[in-house]
Amino acid sequence: MAIASLFVLELPPTIWVFGFDYYNPWSGVQHATFHLLDAIIIILNFVFMFLQGPAQEIGELLILLRIWRLVKLLGGVATGVENLNHDLQLKLDN
Repeated sequence: MAIASLFVLELPPTIWVFGFDYYNPWSGVQHATFHLLDAIIIILNFVFMFLQGPAQEIGELLILLRIWRLVKLLGGVATGVENLNHDLQLKLDN
């Protein structure tokens, strides 16, 4: 519950610093769709934590969505590192 609370507390400063365009998929901000999806999952997860029964089980499924997002993020980082490594290798070969 503490970690979910920290994620919820992170949302207002993010809106204050970056503005609503940070979450608007049509604003031209890179990855704004993922930021919006993360915000929706964070809020729903926080709400479902206080419910009981089947609704609480839905909240647990939302945690799986956050883990899936983390896996996609790590995959993107790995691809970026691989591309950077390839570019550096080409420079060293020349």
